[in-house]
Amino acid sequence: MRKRTGNIQERGPRSFRIRYYDINGQRQEESVKGSREEAETRLTIRLGEVAQGLPVSSKPNTVTFEELAADVVNHYIVNELRSTDDIETRFDLHLNPIFGRRRAAQIATAHFNAYIVRRKAEGASNGSINRELEAAKRAYNLGKHSGKVLTVPHIPRLKEDNVRKGFFTRDEVDRLCKCLKKPYDGFVMFAFLTGWRKAEIQELEWSNVDFDALEVRLDPGTTKSGKGRVFPISEELEAILKAQIPQNHGKVRAILSGPVFRLNGKPIGEFRKTWMHACHKAKLPCVVTKEGKVVKALRIFHDLRRSAVRELVRNWNLSEREAMILTGHQTRSVFDRYSVVSTTDLEGIRTKLNRATNRAKAPSRTSGNQ
Repeated sequence: MRKRTGNIQERGPRSFRIRYYDINGQRQEESVKGSREEAETRLTIRLGEVAQGLPVSSKPNTVTFEELAADVVNHYIVNELRSTDDIETRFDLHLNPIFGRRRAAQIATAHFNAYIVRRKAEGASNGSINRELEAAKRAYNLGKHSGKVLTVPHIPRLKEDNVRKGFFTRDEVDRLCKCLKKPYDGFVMFAFLTGWRKAEIQELEWSNVDFDALEVRLDPGTTKSGKGRVFPISEELEAILKAQIPQNHGKVRAILSGPVFRLNGKPIGEFRKTWMHACHKAKLPCVVTKEGKVVKALRIFHDLRRSAVRELVRNWNLSEREAMILTGHQTRSVFDRYSVVSTTDLEGIRTKLNRATNRAKAPSRTSGNQ
């Protein structure tokens, strides 16, 4: 078999194209700007790499970061991942304007460190920056898998404070719901009882509610993890769900369709202002100006999710595994991140410690009889 040594083609003044074959016998081509000697040197290097059995390809030397980013978005679309819009936004707004037109093979760790400095100066949080860096790493990993890049640069990760600080007590949620009109009150209480995400409740349809089996379900593909979920309908949940039935349906067993929680016939959307003013009326922590204008609620909707985890384990006496199944948490680490001690918790612990101390101090019956 004749050994393929490659060749050089002159394309213009100080412009050459080198051709060679990789370890798989595939022809590769690269453009070289400079003298013929530089083109010969490049060809010699490539032939040496092929002789050593290295995975040499011309594509990794030309593919841009923007091309890798597009592959990630396409991957998300093909697999119908719910976070497609999110990752596309991270590329379009932050990563592509910096790295988009650069050759992916020329981007190194130092460039990502500079990117971090820039994003921090713009006021981005460590969490936001990490999500962007994770998107970049995903682009390189997919690129390596498809042969578009040969190596993945080290992409740093910032430290995040994963301890969740906000949570509700049952009394606070009751007060909050009293300050909300229908259907927001039921929507909020449903979140507190189930621990489901806002988007999951917004997209919940009557076809997922089974009053006969006393179950409410989330279909596979409608959750963040992509897995389905079932939650048993308690008496309180049943009352909340039945309160959402349109008056013109009359009986519960009538055929219902569309979203469970709707406002003026449409699914509930964002209600930040409604939430903020309800929190203020319920005397929950808020930021208020000197003029008395409420500008921010210090409790967010997602606090209901972490509060539900606490309630299920502490007050419903469920195991951590049972609570994870109901709320859709994937790892046990959530219980470490949600382990926030409240004043009520401390008072309960103090009471238990006092009781234990009193028992220890109390004279035993045996010693008294002696």
